[in-house]
Amino acid sequence: MTIKHYDVAIIGAQISGLLTAALLVRRGFRVLLIDHDGIIHKYGEDQYILPVLPEIILTPHPQSLITTIHTELGIIQDLRIHLQKFDPPFQIILPKKRLNLPLEKNQIISALITEWPDIAQAIEKFFLKIEHIESEVSNYLNGTEAFFPDGFFQRRRVRNFSVGFENVSKHFLDTDILEDFPQNHPILELFIAPLFFFSNISPRDASLAQFARTLGSFFRGASHLSTKVGHLRDMLLKKFTESGGEVLYNTKIQSMTFSRRKAESLHLTDSQY
Repeated sequence: MTIKHYDVAIIGAQISGLLTAALLVRRGFRVLLIDHDGIIHKYGEDQYILPVLPEIILTPHPQSLITTIHTELGIIQDLRIHLQKFDPPFQIILPKKRLNLPLEKNQIISALITEWPDIAQAIEKFFLKIEHIESEVSNYLNGTEAFFPDGFFQRRRVRNFSVGFENVSKHFLDTDILEDFPQNHPILELFIAPLFFFSNISPRDASLAQFARTLGSFFRGASHLSTKVGHLRDMLLKKFTESGGEVLYNTKIQSMTFSRRKAESLHLTDSQY
């Protein structure tokens, strides 16, 4: 039995796992990345080559933490060179037609009001709320001294700092963000769908900050990489391995042991970590 020691073990080598792993190993942590399949970008269907997952990147907030992370990892310029915006970015499929969403926020609001004039005031009020929450989240992320906080005193400072930002952790369904819209109105699906599609988060589990951030990015448009399928994953994996990270593919976890709510060890198919 082989025993190795790491600071962090990340399970799953898709974008979120790779991004977290690359960032942590760059900051000096010993990181193990585990995936049961390996990184598979595409599959064949008849004569077509299709991506396993949608290769769509939402446009982040200008002060977004993800932009800071991309800069820290040294991939921001590569992304800017190869990103191409969709035009139109999205379509709403209605019973009798398709509604194209423009690229600019005020035009999006106008298009939605034209389609549903009976809830015009609610639409305008909703976008103002989203803008306010996004601004609050940005102020929180820019003012927090560390990601990830290390040690008792740093964690306490981050907790104390967080008290003044009520929308950062408030649960999405416990708020009145959608209260001005009629129940079961089709526009609600438009607002909630990005959580599922882009974040893989159920509204039952989402915070108001996650909802506002995802929706704000959704309405700023979406882009795709003009290069090969899986280019973003390849970039992140390269950064991770170049910085000393270790990857285990085709590996299954048999069990985990915990101590004080933290994972202490992982028992894999043929070793222990």
